[in-house]
Amino acid sequence: SDLQLDGDFSGQVEIEWPLTRPQGHFELDAAPASIRYAGLLDKPPGVPARFSGRIVGGSQGQVEVEDLELKLRDFEARGALRPGPRPQLDLRAAPVDLSGWGSLLPGLAPFAPTGSVELRSLRVDGAPLALHGSVELRDVRLQRPERPALQISAEMLLEGDVLRSRGARIHLAQQPVEVEMRVEDLFGTRHFQSMLRAEAVDSDALVQLLGGRSGVLSGPLFARGEFSGRLGEGVGIRESLEGWLDFEIEAGSLAGVSLLEAVFRRMNAPSALGAMALEAGRVFGGRDLQRFYGDRFERLGGRLRVEGGSLLVEPLRMVYRDYGAELRGSLDLSNLSLDTRGVLTLYEAIDAVIARNAGAVSGYTPTRRRVPLAAVTGRLDEPRVRLDPEQVSGFLAAYAVDLYRGRMAETLDRKLGPGAGHAVDQGLRVLQDILGGGRSRDAAPADR
Repeated sequence: SDLQLDGDFSGQVEIEWPLTRPQGHFELDAAPASIRYAGLLDKPPGVPARFSGRIVGGSQGQVEVEDLELKLRDFEARGALRPGPRPQLDLRAAPVDLSGWGSLLPGLAPFAPTGSVELRSLRVDGAPLALHGSVELRDVRLQRPERPALQISAEMLLEGDVLRSRGARIHLAQQPVEVEMRVEDLFGTRHFQSMLRAEAVDSDALVQLLGGRSGVLSGPLFARGEFSGRLGEGVGIRESLEGWLDFEIEAGSLAGVSLLEAVFRRMNAPSALGAMALEAGRVFGGRDLQRFYGDRFERLGGRLRVEGGSLLVEPLRMVYRDYGAELRGSLDLSNLSLDTRGVLTLYEAIDAVIARNAGAVSGYTPTRRRVPLAAVTGRLDEPRVRLDPEQVSGFLAAYAVDLYRGRMAETLDRKLGPGAGHAVDQGLRVLQDILGGGRSRDAAPADR
Protein backbone atom coordinates (compact mmCIF):
# COMPACT_ATOMS: atom_id res chain seq x y z
CA SER A 1 0.00 0.00 0.00
CA ASP A 2 1.09 3.58 -0.65
CA LEU A 3 0.00 4.54 2.90
CA GLN A 4 2.35 3.67 5.76
CA LEU A 5 1.48 4.30 9.39
CA ASP A 6 4.23 3.48 11.91
CA GLY A 7 4.34 4.09 15.65
CA ASP A 8 1.85 4.66 18.44
CA PHE A 9 -1.55 6.24 17.97
CA SER A 10 -4.69 6.32 20.02
CA GLY A 11 -8.36 6.51 19.29
CA GLN A 12 -11.83 5.88 20.52
CA VAL A 13 -15.16 5.07 18.96
CA GLU A 14 -18.55 5.47 20.62
CA ILE A 15 -21.49 4.14 18.67
CA GLU A 16 -25.06 3.11 19.32
CA TRP A 17 -26.91 0.71 17.04
CA PRO A 18 -30.63 1.43 17.02
CA LEU A 19 -32.59 -0.77 14.68
CA THR A 20 -32.92 2.02 12.13
CA ARG A 21 -30.07 4.54 12.36
CA PRO A 22 -26.68 4.10 14.12
CA GLN A 23 -25.10 7.13 15.75
CA GLY A 24 -21.97 7.96 17.68
CA HIS A 25 -18.53 9.60 17.55
CA PHE A 26 -14.95 8.61 16.69
CA GLU A 27 -11.52 10.20 17.19
CA LEU A 28 -8.03 9.13 16.14
CA ASP A 29 -4.86 10.86 17.32
CA ALA A 30 -1.81 9.94 15.21
CA ALA A 31 0.56 12.67 16.45
CA PRO A 32 3.05 10.17 17.97
CA ALA A 33 3.20 8.15 14.73
CA SER A 34 4.89 8.68 11.40
CA ILE A 35 2.70 8.80 8.29
CA ARG A 36 4.02 8.38 4.76
CA TYR A 37 2.01 8.41 1.58
CA ALA A 38 3.37 7.61 -1.90
CA GLY A 39 6.37 9.93 -1.58
CA LEU A 40 4.01 12.91 -1.31
CA LEU A 41 3.66 13.08 2.48
CA ASP A 42 6.23 12.35 5.16
CA LYS A 43 4.93 13.26 8.64
CA PRO A 44 7.42 12.58 11.40
CA PRO A 45 6.37 11.71 14.96
CA GLY A 46 5.29 14.70 17.03
CA VAL A 47 3.53 16.62 14.26
CA PRO A 48 -0.19 16.99 15.07
CA ALA A 49 -2.45 14.65 13.11
CA ARG A 50 -6.03 14.08 14.28
CA PHE A 51 -9.16 12.72 12.65
CA SER A 52 -12.62 12.90 14.20
CA GLY A 53 -16.26 12.94 13.26
CA ARG A 54 -19.86 12.27 14.19
CA ILE A 55 -21.37 9.01 13.04
CA VAL A 56 -24.93 9.12 11.80
CA GLY A 57 -27.24 6.71 10.06
CA GLY A 58 -28.49 7.46 6.57
CA SER A 59 -32.05 7.09 5.42
CA GLN A 60 -31.24 3.64 3.98
CA GLY A 61 -29.48 2.44 7.13
CA GLN A 62 -25.95 3.18 5.89
CA VAL A 63 -23.29 4.76 8.10
CA GLU A 64 -22.28 8.36 7.30
CA VAL A 65 -19.85 10.77 8.92
CA GLU A 66 -20.85 14.35 9.63
CA ASP A 67 -18.75 17.07 11.28
CA LEU A 68 -15.67 15.39 9.93
CA GLU A 69 -12.47 17.12 11.05
CA LEU A 70 -9.00 16.47 9.62
CA LYS A 71 -6.00 18.15 11.22
CA LEU A 72 -2.40 17.88 10.02
CA ARG A 73 0.07 20.34 11.47
CA ASP A 74 -1.74 23.69 11.11
CA PHE A 75 -4.03 22.50 8.29
CA GLU A 76 -7.59 21.97 9.47
CA ALA A 77 -10.36 20.78 7.17
CA ARG A 78 -14.03 20.09 7.85
CA GLY A 79 -16.55 18.15 5.86
CA ALA A 80 -18.58 14.97 5.56
CA LEU A 81 -18.21 11.39 4.31
CA ARG A 82 -21.04 9.47 2.68
CA PRO A 83 -20.26 5.82 1.84
CA GLY A 84 -22.32 3.79 -0.54
CA PRO A 85 -22.22 2.49 -4.10
CA ARG A 86 -20.66 5.81 -5.06
CA PRO A 87 -18.96 7.21 -1.94
CA GLN A 88 -18.53 10.94 -1.58
CA LEU A 89 -16.18 13.05 0.55
CA ASP A 90 -16.73 16.80 0.99
CA LEU A 91 -14.03 19.04 2.49
CA ARG A 92 -13.28 22.71 2.96
CA ALA A 93 -10.48 24.45 4.86
CA ALA A 94 -9.28 27.88 5.86
CA PRO A 95 -6.06 29.26 4.30
CA VAL A 96 -2.91 27.60 5.58
CA ASP A 97 0.55 29.18 5.70
CA LEU A 98 3.03 27.07 3.73
CA SER A 99 6.05 28.13 5.80
CA GLY A 100 7.64 24.99 7.22
CA TRP A 101 5.59 22.57 5.13
CA GLY A 102 8.66 21.55 3.17
CA SER A 103 9.51 19.16 6.04
CA LEU A 104 6.25 17.24 5.44
CA LEU A 105 5.98 17.45 1.65
CA PRO A 106 9.19 16.06 0.08
CA GLY A 107 8.37 17.48 -3.34
CA LEU A 108 8.34 21.01 -1.95
CA ALA A 109 11.31 20.68 0.40
CA PRO A 110 13.97 22.02 -2.03
CA PHE A 111 11.88 25.15 -2.72
CA ALA A 112 11.37 26.48 0.84
CA PRO A 113 7.70 27.35 0.16
CA THR A 114 5.96 30.36 1.67
CA GLY A 115 2.58 31.98 1.03
CA SER A 116 -0.81 30.41 1.63
CA VAL A 117 -3.16 27.84 0.12
CA GLU A 118 -6.89 27.73 0.67
CA LEU A 119 -9.03 24.67 0.01
CA ARG A 120 -12.21 26.50 -0.83
CA SER A 121 -14.10 23.32 -1.60
CA LEU A 122 -13.37 19.75 -2.55
CA ARG A 123 -15.77 16.95 -3.39
CA VAL A 124 -14.31 13.51 -4.02
CA ASP A 125 -16.65 11.11 -5.81
CA GLY A 126 -15.86 7.43 -6.04
CA ALA A 127 -16.70 4.76 -8.62
CA PRO A 128 -15.54 6.29 -10.91
CA LEU A 129 -13.14 8.64 -9.14
CA ALA A 130 -13.80 12.34 -9.81
CA LEU A 131 -12.79 15.60 -8.14
CA HIS A 132 -14.77 18.84 -8.01
CA GLY A 133 -13.78 22.05 -6.26
CA SER A 134 -11.42 24.97 -6.05
CA VAL A 135 -8.01 25.57 -4.50
CA GLU A 136 -6.54 29.07 -4.30
CA LEU A 137 -2.81 29.78 -4.26
CA ARG A 138 -2.04 33.15 -2.71
CA ASP A 139 1.42 34.57 -3.29
CA VAL A 140 3.01 31.14 -3.06
CA ARG A 141 6.75 31.68 -3.20
CA LEU A 142 9.19 28.95 -4.26
CA GLN A 143 12.94 29.43 -4.17
CA ARG A 144 15.88 27.10 -4.49
CA PRO A 145 19.30 28.07 -3.08
CA GLU A 146 21.09 30.66 -5.22
CA ARG A 147 18.18 30.83 -7.67
CA PRO A 148 15.63 33.60 -8.25
CA ALA A 149 12.29 33.17 -6.53
CA LEU A 150 9.05 32.23 -8.26
CA GLN A 151 5.85 33.68 -6.85
CA ILE A 152 2.56 32.14 -7.94
CA SER A 153 -1.01 33.32 -7.52
CA ALA A 154 -3.82 31.32 -9.10
CA GLU A 155 -7.14 29.60 -8.62
CA MET A 156 -7.01 25.91 -9.51
CA LEU A 157 -10.34 24.38 -10.54
CA LEU A 158 -11.09 20.65 -10.30
CA GLU A 159 -13.68 19.45 -12.79
CA GLY A 160 -14.01 15.66 -12.66
CA ASP A 161 -10.77 14.35 -14.16
CA VAL A 162 -9.63 17.81 -15.33
CA LEU A 163 -7.54 20.39 -13.48
CA ARG A 164 -7.30 23.90 -14.91
CA SER A 165 -6.04 27.26 -13.78
CA ARG A 166 -7.91 30.54 -13.68
CA GLY A 167 -6.26 33.94 -13.34
CA ALA A 168 -2.84 32.35 -12.90
CA ARG A 169 0.12 34.71 -12.67
CA ILE A 170 3.76 33.91 -11.98
CA HIS A 171 6.24 36.58 -10.88
CA LEU A 172 9.86 36.00 -11.83
CA ALA A 173 12.28 38.56 -10.41
CA GLN A 174 9.20 40.70 -9.60
CA GLN A 175 8.07 40.64 -13.25
CA PRO A 176 4.72 39.01 -14.16
CA VAL A 177 4.35 36.02 -16.48
CA GLU A 178 0.78 35.15 -17.46
CA VAL A 179 0.10 31.41 -17.48
CA GLU A 180 -2.81 29.16 -18.39
CA MET A 181 -2.70 25.46 -17.57
CA ARG A 182 -4.97 22.47 -18.12
CA VAL A 183 -4.41 18.84 -17.10
CA GLU A 184 -6.75 16.18 -18.47
CA ASP A 185 -7.19 12.54 -17.41
CA LEU A 186 -5.90 13.21 -13.89
CA PHE A 187 -6.05 9.55 -12.90
CA GLY A 188 -4.50 8.20 -16.10
CA THR A 189 -2.06 9.67 -18.59
CA ARG A 190 -2.37 13.19 -17.10
CA HIS A 191 -1.97 15.06 -20.37
CA PHE A 192 -1.31 18.76 -19.86
CA GLN A 193 -1.48 21.91 -21.96
CA SER A 194 -0.07 25.29 -21.01
CA MET A 195 0.30 28.78 -22.40
CA LEU A 196 2.56 31.59 -21.19
CA ARG A 197 3.16 35.21 -22.02
CA ALA A 198 5.95 37.34 -20.57
CA GLU A 199 6.51 41.08 -20.84
CA ALA A 200 9.90 42.62 -20.00
CA VAL A 201 11.08 39.78 -17.75
CA ASP A 202 14.68 39.91 -16.50
CA SER A 203 16.52 37.48 -18.82
CA ASP A 204 19.36 37.04 -16.33
CA ALA A 205 16.88 35.84 -13.69
CA LEU A 206 15.39 33.37 -16.16
CA VAL A 207 18.82 31.91 -17.00
CA GLN A 208 19.51 31.47 -13.28
CA LEU A 209 16.13 29.83 -12.73
CA LEU A 210 17.00 27.25 -15.40
CA GLY A 211 20.30 26.52 -13.68
CA GLY A 212 22.60 28.78 -15.69
CA ARG A 213 25.22 31.24 -14.48
CA SER A 214 24.33 34.76 -13.43
CA GLY A 215 25.67 37.70 -15.42
CA VAL A 216 25.78 35.90 -18.77
CA LEU A 217 22.69 37.37 -20.42
CA SER A 218 20.96 40.69 -19.77
CA GLY A 219 18.06 42.61 -21.21
CA PRO A 220 14.24 42.57 -20.94
CA LEU A 221 12.66 39.39 -22.31
CA PHE A 222 9.37 39.28 -24.20
CA ALA A 223 7.96 35.81 -24.87
CA ARG A 224 4.87 33.86 -25.87
CA GLY A 225 4.55 30.10 -26.05
CA GLU A 226 2.41 26.98 -25.86
CA PHE A 227 3.44 23.56 -24.53
CA SER A 228 1.89 20.14 -23.98
CA GLY A 229 3.00 16.79 -22.63
CA ARG A 230 2.19 13.91 -20.28
CA LEU A 231 2.70 13.41 -16.55
CA GLY A 232 1.65 9.77 -16.30
CA GLU A 233 3.57 7.11 -14.40
CA GLY A 234 6.67 5.97 -16.27
CA VAL A 235 6.56 8.95 -18.65
CA GLY A 236 9.31 11.55 -18.41
CA ILE A 237 8.01 15.07 -18.88
CA ARG A 238 11.12 16.01 -20.84
CA GLU A 239 10.62 13.20 -23.37
CA SER A 240 6.90 13.94 -23.85
CA LEU A 241 7.11 17.74 -23.89
CA GLU A 242 6.21 19.44 -27.15
CA GLY A 243 5.56 23.06 -28.03
CA TRP A 244 7.05 26.35 -29.10
CA LEU A 245 8.26 29.62 -27.64
CA ASP A 246 8.70 32.89 -29.52
CA PHE A 247 11.01 35.25 -27.64
CA GLU A 248 12.95 38.46 -28.05
CA ILE A 249 15.39 40.29 -25.80
CA GLU A 250 15.82 43.98 -26.51
CA ALA A 251 18.86 46.16 -25.88
CA GLY A 252 20.78 43.52 -23.93
CA SER A 253 24.20 41.94 -23.86
CA LEU A 254 26.06 38.64 -23.82
CA ALA A 255 28.77 39.48 -21.33
CA GLY A 256 32.17 39.63 -23.01
CA VAL A 257 30.99 37.83 -26.15
CA SER A 258 31.39 38.98 -29.76
CA LEU A 259 30.38 36.51 -32.45
CA LEU A 260 31.95 38.86 -34.98
CA GLU A 261 35.33 38.61 -33.24
CA ALA A 262 35.05 34.82 -33.06
CA VAL A 263 34.43 34.65 -36.83
CA PHE A 264 37.28 36.99 -37.73
CA ARG A 265 39.68 35.08 -35.49
CA ARG A 266 38.82 31.91 -37.37
CA MET A 267 39.53 33.68 -40.66
CA ASN A 268 42.98 34.49 -39.34
CA ALA A 269 43.79 30.85 -38.57
CA PRO A 270 46.26 29.40 -41.13
CA SER A 271 45.52 25.86 -40.07
CA ALA A 272 41.92 26.31 -41.11
CA LEU A 273 42.31 28.28 -44.35
CA GLY A 274 45.79 27.67 -45.65
CA ALA A 275 47.78 30.29 -47.54
CA MET A 276 44.78 32.56 -48.14
CA ALA A 277 44.60 33.15 -44.37
CA LEU A 278 47.82 35.15 -44.57
CA GLU A 279 46.00 37.86 -46.52
CA ALA A 280 42.94 37.45 -44.30
CA GLY A 281 45.10 38.09 -41.26
CA ARG A 282 46.12 41.45 -42.65
CA VAL A 283 42.56 42.43 -43.61
CA PHE A 284 40.67 41.15 -40.56
CA GLY A 285 43.31 41.47 -37.89
CA GLY A 286 43.61 45.24 -37.75
CA ARG A 287 42.61 47.47 -34.88
CA ASP A 288 40.02 49.24 -37.02
CA LEU A 289 37.66 46.28 -36.63
CA GLN A 290 38.00 45.99 -32.87
CA ARG A 291 35.55 48.82 -32.27
CA PHE A 292 32.81 46.53 -33.62
CA TYR A 293 33.54 43.78 -31.07
CA GLY A 294 31.20 45.03 -28.31
CA ASP A 295 28.95 42.59 -26.47
CA ARG A 296 25.77 44.68 -26.56
CA PHE A 297 23.08 43.70 -29.05
CA GLU A 298 19.97 45.45 -30.28
CA ARG A 299 17.83 42.29 -30.44
CA LEU A 300 18.27 38.62 -29.72
CA GLY A 301 15.40 36.25 -30.31
CA GLY A 302 13.63 33.74 -32.46
CA ARG A 303 11.54 30.61 -32.07
CA LEU A 304 12.37 27.66 -29.84
CA ARG A 305 10.61 24.39 -30.66
CA VAL A 306 10.48 21.50 -28.19
CA GLU A 307 10.16 18.01 -29.62
CA GLY A 308 11.24 14.58 -28.41
CA GLY A 309 13.35 15.94 -25.57
CA SER A 310 15.25 18.32 -27.84
CA LEU A 311 15.08 22.11 -27.98
CA LEU A 312 15.51 23.43 -31.51
CA VAL A 313 16.06 27.04 -32.59
CA GLU A 314 14.18 27.93 -35.78
CA PRO A 315 16.00 30.30 -36.02
CA LEU A 316 17.98 32.25 -33.40
CA ARG A 317 18.51 35.81 -34.64
CA MET A 318 21.14 38.18 -33.23
CA VAL A 319 21.08 41.80 -34.38
CA TYR A 320 23.94 44.13 -33.44
CA ARG A 321 24.48 47.70 -34.54
CA ASP A 322 26.79 46.81 -37.43
CA TYR A 323 26.14 43.13 -38.10
CA GLY A 324 23.63 40.34 -37.59
CA ALA A 325 23.58 36.56 -37.37
CA GLU A 326 21.04 33.81 -37.87
CA LEU A 327 21.60 30.35 -36.37
CA ARG A 328 19.61 27.13 -36.67
CA GLY A 329 20.07 23.97 -34.65
CA SER A 330 19.66 23.13 -30.98
CA LEU A 331 20.00 25.14 -27.76
CA ASP A 332 20.11 23.86 -24.18
CA LEU A 333 18.56 26.55 -21.98
CA SER A 334 19.99 25.10 -18.77
CA ASN A 335 23.58 25.91 -19.81
CA LEU A 336 23.06 27.92 -23.04
CA SER A 337 25.01 25.32 -25.04
CA LEU A 338 24.71 25.48 -28.84
CA ASP A 339 24.83 23.00 -31.71
CA THR A 340 23.99 25.23 -34.68
CA ARG A 341 25.02 26.50 -38.08
CA GLY A 342 24.03 29.67 -39.93
CA VAL A 343 25.18 32.91 -41.50
CA LEU A 344 26.80 36.15 -40.34
CA THR A 345 25.77 39.34 -42.17
CA LEU A 346 28.23 42.24 -42.20
CA TYR A 347 26.61 45.66 -42.54
CA GLU A 348 28.02 48.57 -44.54
CA ALA A 349 30.18 50.11 -41.79
CA ILE A 350 32.16 46.90 -41.28
CA ASP A 351 32.40 46.26 -45.02
CA ALA A 352 33.90 49.73 -45.50
CA VAL A 353 36.63 49.05 -42.92
CA ILE A 354 37.49 45.65 -44.42
CA ALA A 355 37.64 47.11 -47.93
CA ARG A 356 39.85 49.95 -46.78
CA ASN A 357 42.25 47.50 -45.10
CA ALA A 358 42.33 45.52 -48.33
CA GLY A 359 43.21 48.59 -50.40
CA ALA A 360 39.87 49.74 -51.85
CA VAL A 361 39.80 52.77 -54.15
CA SER A 362 38.31 56.02 -52.93
CA GLY A 363 35.04 55.46 -54.81
CA TYR A 364 34.29 52.07 -53.23
CA THR A 365 30.61 51.68 -52.26
CA PRO A 366 30.12 49.72 -49.02
CA THR A 367 27.61 46.86 -49.16
CA ARG A 368 26.29 44.04 -46.99
CA ARG A 369 28.06 40.70 -47.17
CA ARG A 370 27.27 37.28 -45.78
CA VAL A 371 29.69 34.82 -44.19
CA PRO A 372 28.42 31.19 -44.01
CA LEU A 373 29.04 29.60 -40.59
CA ALA A 374 29.58 25.86 -40.90
CA ALA A 375 29.06 25.39 -37.15
CA VAL A 376 28.60 27.47 -34.00
CA THR A 377 28.96 25.27 -30.91
CA GLY A 378 30.11 25.72 -27.34
CA ARG A 379 27.89 28.00 -25.27
CA LEU A 380 26.06 31.14 -26.22
CA ASP A 381 28.39 33.03 -23.87
CA GLU A 382 31.49 31.19 -25.22
CA PRO A 383 30.77 30.33 -28.86
CA ARG A 384 33.10 28.18 -30.92
CA VAL A 385 32.93 28.94 -34.63
CA ARG A 386 33.90 26.62 -37.49
CA LEU A 387 34.19 27.97 -41.03
CA ASP A 388 34.20 25.97 -44.25
CA PRO A 389 37.49 26.78 -46.09
CA GLU A 390 35.84 26.75 -49.51
CA GLN A 391 33.08 29.11 -48.46
CA VAL A 392 35.57 31.48 -46.83
CA SER A 393 37.75 31.35 -49.94
CA GLY A 394 34.72 32.37 -51.99
CA PHE A 395 33.95 35.17 -49.53
CA LEU A 396 37.52 36.53 -49.71
CA ALA A 397 37.69 36.11 -53.49
CA ALA A 398 34.48 38.10 -53.88
CA TYR A 399 36.19 40.96 -52.04
CA ALA A 400 39.12 40.65 -54.42
CA VAL A 401 36.77 40.84 -57.39
CA ASP A 402 35.07 43.96 -56.05
CA LEU A 403 38.37 45.69 -55.31
CA TYR A 404 39.90 44.72 -58.66
CA ARG A 405 36.79 45.92 -60.45
CA GLY A 406 37.01 49.26 -58.67
CA ARG A 407 40.65 49.73 -59.54
CA MET A 408 40.21 48.81 -63.23
CA ALA A 409 37.09 50.95 -63.60
CA GLU A 410 38.88 53.90 -62.03
CA THR A 411 41.83 53.48 -64.45
CA LEU A 412 39.59 53.21 -67.54
CA ASP A 413 37.50 56.19 -66.50
CA ARG A 414 40.68 58.20 -66.05
CA LYS A 415 42.20 57.19 -69.39
CA LEU A 416 39.10 56.85 -71.62
CA GLY A 417 36.64 59.14 -69.93
CA PRO A 418 33.74 58.80 -67.44
CA GLY A 419 31.67 55.65 -67.91
CA ALA A 420 34.34 53.64 -69.68
CA GLY A 421 34.73 51.34 -66.70
CA HIS A 422 31.09 50.22 -66.83
CA ALA A 423 31.88 47.22 -69.06
CA VAL A 424 34.47 45.99 -66.57
CA ASP A 425 31.94 46.32 -63.78
CA GLN A 426 29.32 44.23 -65.60
CA GLY A 427 31.79 41.53 -66.61
CA LEU A 428 33.19 41.05 -63.13
CA ARG A 429 29.73 40.81 -61.60
CA VAL A 430 29.29 37.56 -63.53
CA LEU A 431 32.56 36.28 -62.02
CA GLN A 432 31.39 37.29 -58.55
CA ASP A 433 28.20 35.25 -58.99
CA ILE A 434 30.32 32.22 -59.86
CA LEU A 435 32.60 32.67 -56.83
CA GLY A 436 29.75 33.21 -54.38
CA GLY A 437 30.07 34.42 -50.78
CA GLY A 438 29.88 38.04 -51.82
CA ARG A 439 27.30 40.75 -51.66
CA SER A 440 24.06 40.22 -49.81
CA ARG A 441 21.49 40.73 -52.56
CA ASP A 442 18.46 40.01 -50.42
CA ALA A 443 17.69 41.39 -47.01
CA ALA A 444 18.91 38.68 -44.68
CA PRO A 445 16.62 37.59 -41.85
CA ALA A 446 19.28 38.75 -39.40
CA ASP A 447 19.36 42.21 -40.95
CA ARG A 448 17.76 45.16 -39.29
